[in-house]
Amino acid sequence: MLWLIYLVPTWFRRNEYNATERNVVRLQQTLRILAETAEAPEEVRAEASARSVVQHQRLLKKVTVNNTLPRFVPRPRFVKLGR
Repeated sequence: MLWLIYLVPTWFRRNEYNATERNVVRLQQTLRILAETAEAPEEVRAEASARSVVQHQRLLKKVTVNNTLPRFVPRPRFVKLGR
């Protein structure tokens, strides 16, 4: 009889724990599926590594220098204020 008093609450707690674990696993699977199927904006999809950023910067610099800037860019003249 004493074993029954001990084992019933233990079985109950174990059953509750297992049910909670099953619910957590179901929730994780649902969230993973929703995250995989959700449409992300284009900005989020763009992946930028350090190498690809440097390559794009070089390309942009080359295009800018070749197409829009004049060959000689005069330096700005600074005037010293008399204070």
